[in-house]
Amino acid sequence: MHANTTTPLFGSLLLSAFVAACASAPHPEGPEAASAKASPSRMAQRSAPESSTGPGVAANPPSAPLASDTPKGAFRGASPFEAPPSGPPPALTPTPPRPPGTDPTPESTARATAACRAIKDCGVCNNWGYCGFCLSTNQCVPKDRNGPYPGTCASGFSPSDCPMSLYLTAEETNIRERLGKLVGTLSPEGMPLDRKAESPAVLRIPVHRGRCYGLVFRGSYDVDGSIDAEAAVEAKFFDDGGLWVPVYRETSAITPFCPQEDGRIVLRVTPRNTTRGTWRAQLFSAPITEEALEAQRERYEAERRALALRYSCSYCARMHLGCFLSGEPQCDARYVVCLGAFGYTPDDCERGDVPRKKPEPKPLEAQKVCSPDEPKG
Repeated sequence: MHANTTTPLFGSLLLSAFVAACASAPHPEGPEAASAKASPSRMAQRSAPESSTGPGVAANPPSAPLASDTPKGAFRGASPFEAPPSGPPPALTPTPPRPPGTDPTPESTARATAACRAIKDCGVCNNWGYCGFCLSTNQCVPKDRNGPYPGTCASGFSPSDCPMSLYLTAEETNIRERLGKLVGTLSPEGMPLDRKAESPAVLRIPVHRGRCYGLVFRGSYDVDGSIDAEAAVEAKFFDDGGLWVPVYRETSAITPFCPQEDGRIVLRVTPRNTTRGTWRAQLFSAPITEEALEAQRERYEAERRALALRYSCSYCARMHLGCFLSGEPQCDARYVVCLGAFGYTPDDCERGDVPRKKPEPKPLEAQKVCSPDEPKG
């Protein structure tokens, strides 16, 4: 993300285009110039807003003490990405008998059954017009205005609605694969926490320097409403990560991040129109060395220096061009003075990099720097 600052200093067309693009750039001492890192386009924003203490730090962290909840869940299988267990399924309604004399012929039943059985998706089946889904057999069966054809669905005929559990079951393999890619090489830390989706809840999970963390959130298959869940990282960290990424219905994850100091993950869960179901939170972590943490910090500081240099060089280049176009004298010297006010030299702009510790800014009366907005005389 290092900016290319090798634009020539005198009035070429390339410089004019560059200056025009940067004309709206703020003064290097403004908040934008102090910004450390340009965020790429993402599905979700950084979990915690940046503050003066660094990235990934909540602007107004709650004063409540760090607290963890006792895990109450257990894996049903071998995957830490599985959904929490569902309650007993609701009883299926028996199919009412058809009115006398409305049964189709055996030949018509055979043809319609073959056509409907070829449809595997519940939604497609119910939209077909002459088919409906049977929950007791998980098959698409033929129907007419009097109900399913005889002998095709004894109970659980659902010609208009499809339970979400059907889609979750079909997508379970893909959901686990996506969660595995988001969590990466992290391993489960402890057992999962399962809670009933009956009322809002806030979960605070401590995180510590020396480990990298991630979090997976899942709802059970039998959630009858919806669950809104959001998570934020309240700890300073560098590099990408700490993002709350939606994966599927009632399924999200925090991407791996490595805190530079102790902090916490805050998970807020708000069920909506929910009378049954369970949600699960599973923490993942892995150790990281002090050398790797320091390398992350140094990369972040290098990116800050490069970004500040780009803004400073763009600002002074705009001032130089305005001086040149207005016919003022000593524009080159004023350009050098402008850069010196921020601790840079023209060589720094040509190189696109500065030493790790930039020199102290030289004293300068800012009003003496030529500006295209200043009146002549």
